[in-house]
Amino acid sequence: MLMRLSGRLHPSLYALLLVALMAGCSSNPFNPPPDDVPPGLGNDVPINDTPQNLMLRFEAAYEKKVPVEYEKLLTSNFRFTFSNQSDPTLVATYGNNWGKDDEVESTQHLFQGFTNENGEFQGAASAIALSLDGASFIDDPSRPDSGAYYKYVIVPSVNLTITIAGAEEQIYEISAPHDFYLIRGDIAELDENQDAGANRWYIYRWDDKSAALGAAAPRLASLAPAATPVRVTWGLLKSSYAPAP
Repeated sequence: MLMRLSGRLHPSLYALLLVALMAGCSSNPFNPPPDDVPPGLGNDVPINDTPQNLMLRFEAAYEKKVPVEYEKLLTSNFRFTFSNQSDPTLVATYGNNWGKDDEVESTQHLFQGFTNENGEFQGAASAIALSLDGASFIDDPSRPDSGAYYKYVIVPSVNLTITIAGAEEQIYEISAPHDFYLIRGDIAELDENQDAGANRWYIYRWDDKSAALGAAAPRLASLAPAATPVRVTWGLLKSSYAPAP
């Protein structure tokens, strides 16, 4: 077809026709996409343009195990604090020093699996179910005149179930209050790859409010026999997937 037309069309018109036909064949020359392109969250997950959408994106990035997107939701001066009631040892170990690097590395280890400093392999999460239902979004009480820039999110009970892959699966369950502190992008301390616009929101502080769970083992691997659901704190889970402090 192209050969017959080429004898009757001006060369410039023929070139335009060829480009149009090639464009119509495929809009994506990489189909399927290359293996090194990280998976995204999907078009149904909102961007972090409001406090509510920030938490929806946070939930989706964790559930779908997308560390690149999870990392983008935390300010560069992010801090996580452990519960004094449930994890006093971790409070003594980390204090207020669990920052963004710790959070990102621990989360990547959870999503991918890693070997800790004791030579124990911590399996990767094969499935995650997270719900922040019932969250309340209010002005930060410590900044009463800055409601346009800061929000305080009270989650009465985070509901999180994590299945760890392995020869014998292990299931961990987390159900406890957690508080999140949010900040608008135009006044936040951010990394270079984060949008510092007024239409973006980020998490700059996260407090674990878990109550005491009884005697907690220092490592998840020793908590219970495989296939027996174990209730733990989110703080304990994080520390068990973190490098040595």
